[in-house]
Amino acid sequence: MEDTTKKAAVEIADLVRTAREEREITQAALAEKVGTNQQTIDKIERGKIKRSSFFYPIFIELGISLHHLTPTKGRAGGADQSLPADVPVTTSPTMLPIRGAQPREGGLIAVIREPVNLVSRPHGLVNVRDAYGILIIEASMAPEFEVGHIALVNPHLPATEGVTCIFYNDNGLATIRRLVRITADAWRVLQWNPPRGERRELSLKRSEWKTCHVTVGRYNQGY
Repeated sequence: MEDTTKKAAVEIADLVRTAREEREITQAALAEKVGTNQQTIDKIERGKIKRSSFFYPIFIELGISLHHLTPTKGRAGGADQSLPADVPVTTSPTMLPIRGAQPREGGLIAVIREPVNLVSRPHGLVNVRDAYGILIIEASMAPEFEVGHIALVNPHLPATEGVTCIFYNDNGLATIRRLVRITADAWRVLQWNPPRGERRELSLKRSEWKTCHVTVGRYNQGY
């Protein structure tokens, strides 16, 4: 694991140094743009820093594809890419992480731990700790959330009837549904556009689906 982590750090170092030099940006200027110092940029470019929250804004600033930061089997981060409900979502003050998802059986999704992109924070999520977006990959909540839309999430708002939420279970799987009723043992939810053969109204056991994150709208710009 240590060897693969070092290799990943060297790859990131080469990418950052090459992109910065091609754009004729000094280490100090890049540091100022992303809110750090020149010494940190220098350490990243020499492969001395293996993990950093500054990787994402640096890649965005230099136009480097974020797929280089997505963990895959054999690289730092391991094969487990899903986002368990109890893992905090690290964000920057000015950028909002957009997380992808992978389909699972039964209409469920696995939310990817590492962002697939970063976008400027919408006004309603400025300074909201752990806020994030999710790329919609299935049509069960159309037309509210079509495939390709980005659902904006504030994980600190209380679960509220009449609001669309993202529910997480203990296995790191998630589902996006409209919350219509909260009982002592269940979330009663709706899907606007159920797949053929499925019911529109469903019940999620709260003992299995312990975490509910509230959506606060869509991100309306392309990214």
